[in-house]
Amino acid sequence: MAADYPVMIACPGPAPRGLDARTLSLSLPDGRLGRMATGWIKGMEAAVQSGAKIVHLHDPELLPAGLLLRLLGKQVVYDAHEDLPLQIVHKPYLPSWIKPTLSEAVRMGEGLMARQLDLVVGATPAIARRLGGVVVRNLPDPDELLLPRLPRRPRQACYVGLISAQRGILTCIEAAAQAGFHLMIAGEVSDPRFAHHLSMHPLRKHFTLLGRLDRQAIGRLLAQSSCGLCMLGDFPAYRQAIPIKLLEYMLAGLPFVASDFAGYRNLGGHAGLYAPPGDAGAVAAAMMRLRDDPHLWERLSEHGRSRAAYFTFEAEARRLVDAYIHLGKGQRGRMVAPLSAHPNKSPVSGRTGGDYAHTAH
Repeated sequence: MAADYPVMIACPGPAPRGLDARTLSLSLPDGRLGRMATGWIKGMEAAVQSGAKIVHLHDPELLPAGLLLRLLGKQVVYDAHEDLPLQIVHKPYLPSWIKPTLSEAVRMGEGLMARQLDLVVGATPAIARRLGGVVVRNLPDPDELLLPRLPRRPRQACYVGLISAQRGILTCIEAAAQAGFHLMIAGEVSDPRFAHHLSMHPLRKHFTLLGRLDRQAIGRLLAQSSCGLCMLGDFPAYRQAIPIKLLEYMLAGLPFVASDFAGYRNLGGHAGLYAPPGDAGAVAAAMMRLRDDPHLWERLSEHGRSRAAYFTFEAEARRLVDAYIHLGKGQRGRMVAPLSAHPNKSPVSGRTGGDYAHTAH
């Protein structure tokens, strides 16, 4: 969806491909602490250099930059993709004794800073309510996901997304081995230590790490696989999330096995099967059921395709553009809407007043 905003995207690493936007690659340290210490400075410099009138922040580390940019006369949008206070509760690298206090401190700090900005965009209703913002869900764009016609491999499963123990990848690997499947894993590994753990995993022959794939390669992977996995761990942040991988599986007509959360059942309906998080045996049984029952597979596939048509980014992008139009008119109040979208797909490319800069971290 184009709305004629000139766009400049600033982010670490190589510039995103296939976007109608200028791009700027930010040079940031590899370590987590280094990025947190310098990322907001680099992001602020990029936003100032761009000359943009609206700056869209994609990470909480950039909130300090957002406050300073407000003082410089920029209109600033904060995009809260994740429920950060809930995420902190299950960060593996944090000591358990500090998590409750740190989570509450982050909740207060994020909320205080976000409310000083011009607009807050939340990826879920819960995030938007907490921060007083617009709901803009992170839904797939069918035009980005090219789905070629390729022969499916009956014993190939796939996982697409960030790779971590908390997101259930070890359960998926064990389930694939039990079911006699080979698991193709696409995405970035959460940290080097976990990457090393996977490289030494005793079930290593049962999975392949593909790294980060572009949208065309993801389309080929989904077209060739016989089921998709989404076995996120039983954490509050994940129970309330909208896993985009489920929607991508559905768009591809790919039945899935997902964690048995009420929200996931409401989202996926009868497009897949559900298993208790962490229960590799139950996941394996569901995978074998999909493999051995072609009528069930076809029924779930057809349901997924039809259901996914109601969960696409187009309507969400319209809500986001409407929010930008209000900013262009000088309406700085925190707007609250029942639904809205996740702008990491750079949907805004329209003109209602000035340039638009994505500063992503």
